Amino acid sequence: HIDLENVVRKEPDNEDAQRQYAMVNALKERIEELRDYINWNNYEPAIELLNDLLEYIPWDPSLRELRSECYLGLGNVIHAISDIRTVTKLTSDNTAAYFKLANLHYQIGEAEESLAEIRECLKLDPEHKDCYPLYKKIKKVAKFLIAAKDSRERQEWDECVSNAQKVLKNEPTIEGIR
Repeated sequence: HIDLENVVRKEPDNEDAQRQYAMVNALKERIEELRDYINWNNYEPAIELLNDLLEYIPWDPSLRELRSECYLGLGNVIHAISDIRTVTKLTSDNTAAYFKLANLHYQIGEAEESLAEIRECLKLDPEHKDCYPLYKKIKKVAKFLIAAKDSRERQEWDECVSNAQKVLKNEPTIEGIR
């Protein structure tokens, strides 16, 4: 808003800036409408509105985060992951986004992808209070999963079962991993 105001003030003949500046209030109203949808857990129209808003404001990470929350509200984890990944590219030092990505990948059973994301979090903050404990857990589970898959491919069934039991022991709740 402020940037467009400055351009319009300095270049009153700039038609593109004039047109975009005229849209600012309408976009603000749509964002307020969006917040109402989200407050009432009305995710489908919120996503449609967010899709429209992102055509005008594609670089706003907060809109992508909102859309990821809406996708999660609908149970669409893959689309949520896509939006959060975009947020990590739009913002620097966003450990919360990497932590969330790691958790989502883990929830759907993608331990290796989860491990990669949690490592990105730890690159930003090696002693992150949430990322470090999750890293230790994921690293252990991913190691056992890889060992079980390798054993299965070699048809070493006892070793495969042993590693699978270690996975179950280290991950008692997450169905995607189990």
